[in-house]
Amino acid sequence: MATLFENVANNERLDETITRLSVLWKTAKQDTYNDYTDYAPYIGWYLAIAYLEDYDKDKARDVLKEMEEMYPVDTAMGDKVREILEK
Repeated sequence: MATLFENVANNERLDETITRLSVLWKTAKQDTYNDYTDYAPYIGWYLAIAYLEDYDKDKARDVLKEMEEMYPVDTAMGDKVREILEK
């Protein structure tokens, strides 16, 4: 995951990074606990940023809206997601 996050930060290999992060995002959101559950906020966040860097605002908005439902107001992730959605 560190390599995927680094790819997003450096705006490199976005197509394959988005594909992999999308799979991890779906896995992390499953009802049953799995290896990616604890990393869901990071996976979702970097996936949304990757979509933005790839000029796909609609998909970024979709991920952020899912995150908005997952993370309540007055939490670090919840507040940041809402801030980005407002912009």
